[in-house]
Parts: sequence; C-alpha cells; structure tokens
Amino acid sequence: MKGFAARVIGYCVMLTISGSNRCYNVFIRINVLLLFSRIGYNPSLENDWMEAQMSGIQSGDFKRKNPFSGSKLVLLARPDEEALDLVRETVRSLSRRHGLTGRPRPDDGLHVSIAGFGPYTMIPFAQVNALRLILSRLEFDTFDIYFDRAASFDGSYRYPLALYSDTGNEALIGLQRSVGDLLEPYFGKPMRRVYHPHMTLLYDRRKVAAEWIETPVRWRVSELTLVESLQGQTEYRTICTFQSRAAQMAARWRSPSNQAFGSAAVAW
Repeated sequence: MKGFAARVIGYCVMLTISGSNRCYNVFIRINVLLLFSRIGYNPSLENDWMEAQMSGIQSGDFKRKNPFSGSKLVLLARPDEEALDLVRETVRSLSRRHGLTGRPRPDDGLHVSIAGFGPYTMIPFAQVNALRLILSRLEFDTFDIYFDRAASFDGSYRYPLALYSDTGNEALIGLQRSVGDLLEPYFGKPMRRVYHPHMTLLYDRRKVAAEWIETPVRWRVSELTLVESLQGQTEYRTICTFQSRAAQMAARWRSPSNQAFGSAAVAW
C-alpha cells in the first residue's frame, strides 16, 4: 500500500510539472485516489492510466476546455447506414410538414444514449480509463433498436424533436439496467431507473405533437461507443468501443491466427 501511495504521489508531481492548469491537476489527484480506492489497485490499470495521462498532456486529448457547459462522457449506440438514410428522410418529411427551420443533427450526432457522466470542465483522465476498464466487462447480445413515433419534448429555449417508441426496445432497456448495475458499485451513484430510449433529430422553436412516422426506423446493434460529448457543440469524440458477444466471436474468427488455424483444419 505504501508503494502504491508513493506511485500516486509521484505521478501527481509529474502531472503538476507537465500540466499548465494547477487546479485541473489537483482535480486529477482527487479522481485518482477516489477511483483507485473503489476499483482496487491493478498494475495494468495503473500503467494504462499513466500512459493515457502523459499522451493526453502531450497531445491535448480529453483536456480541451469547453466555453459552453463542459463535456460529458456518454455510452451510446449509433445507427447503421440504412437506418441513417431512413432517419434523414424522416427529418426532411417532418420539417416540411410542420415548417421546422431547426438544423438537423449531423450523421455523427445521431445516436441513442445509454449512460452519461458529467458534465466536466475538462474530462478527468482517471475516470475515462476507469470506465473503459469497467465497461470492458460488459457482456451483451446483439439487439434491435426500434422507433415508430416522433414528438417534441420540453426545452428551455428550443424544443428537441426526437424519435421514440412505446414498445420494441425491451432489450435496450435491459442493457441500460445492466450497465447501471455494473457501474454502481464503483461510482456509488445509481443510474436513473426510468429510461426512455430516443434519438434527438433537431431543435426548433416550434413544438410538434406526438405522431406516427411514415416508416419505422429499426437497426441491429452489435457495438456500443464511449464518447466525449462537447456540450453545446454537437461534437462527439470517440474514446473506445465495446462489441457484442457475436461481434467479438466474429472478430476472433477473422484474426490471422484463427484464419490460419481454420485453413489448416479444412485442408487436413
């Protein structure tokens, strides 16, 4: 334990020397102590964390200040290309029918949020790597996301127009609960139990009442993405991805070692 404490103190000194923001480095120290005390000391995690710290300081990753309300860490699911085409057409149809002038979200901004953390003035490296480690233990099967309705929700200035559905997303809701159960022992804050899957399309001053969309949107999800969301900028910076069991098996089968083994087995 003394050796670990010495390492943490040493790293904090290095960060203070290397960093340009003294308050931010103090914030990092607190995150390190809290997160490592919850997760438990792990040499590989310590090495990965330190590598991320130094590379982040040198490249500026996860450290850029946001002039709006900060950044958040978000675990999300993104639509595939076929679903994106259908979403674009749905946005055009809704905008024409209701006279909406709000700018549609760009393709990389279309997603379904599953879990969020923050906001932070600057993303804490320790929490990023803790989330990566914990979420790497998440096991899930490929599932479908389904939306058949559109409606505007309450907003302070403009109303967010979103796709949603009252049925068809039971697997996604179950996954969100699994993520909450996985993270709660480490972060000590239960995730919201009332979860309504939706995809925000745009923001507009006009409010649209709930209605059925012409063609329901459905796609199969085999990968989740952890991103840094820059609040107020509709910008999402990918940190890492997590694959379903089937996608992991397919990736292992496509690896060179497995391909060589498979070819040899067939030839034999």
